[in-house]
Amino acid sequence: VLLLLHAGWGDRVREVRIPVPVSCVNGSDIPAEVPPAGKLPDDARATADLLGAIVLALRANEREMRALLKACER
Repeated sequence: VLLLLHAGWGDRVREVRIPVPVSCVNGSDIPAEVPPAGKLPDDARATADLLGAIVLALRANEREMRALLKACER
């Protein structure tokens, strides 16, 4: 986007480039949200298994998101 500015001091007019955000990630590429744990079982081992699975899913999502964001750094 190119913007012409007139500062009001004399006849100085200048061009200024304004950065415009551009999407670098398609919304369809974003991994699905990991659902919350919900009600936890009373059994400690079952709870640990459930929470461990959620942690693994969150880590997988993080890796996918970091890979997607790498494209934005270029």
